[in-house]
Amino acid sequence: MASDRADRLALYLDEAEADSRFWERSHCLLFLARWAAQERAEFGLGPYLGRCSGPISAARILKLEGGIDAFVSREAERNDLRPVEAAAARLGSIGLIRVQRERKPGFLTFGCIRTPQSWAIRASDGLVRLHAETIRVQPHLVWEI
Repeated sequence: MASDRADRLALYLDEAEADSRFWERSHCLLFLARWAAQERAEFGLGPYLGRCSGPISAARILKLEGGIDAFVSREAERNDLRPVEAAAARLGSIGLIRVQRERKPGFLTFGCIRTPQSWAIRASDGLVRLHAETIRVQPHLVWEI
């Protein structure tokens, strides 16, 4: 089963990286939702589709939802995803990772998926893979899929 999941995850990440439609198809939160829906038939993807067309609409939605942490935590609970510590995350777990902005005060938060050796983040210019053992900042919220 684990190798099946590894194969499905590798294919999913390859497809996400090849898809240039970031905001329409796989911005960092839709990246997580699509993976969850692929792995769990009961995960309802419908509410996440078509809600966000760019950074301004994303910011508005997240503000209305109480912020990214509150929104994703609420959706994870609604879909019966079990929270775990980042160190205990298994292949395919999803999470949120917060990093300090470089040029402005504050933080950026990205959705990420645990791969065999890294956390994969969907950025507007492709996938970023952060080695799970050596990254400075671990995901602050993680759920098992």
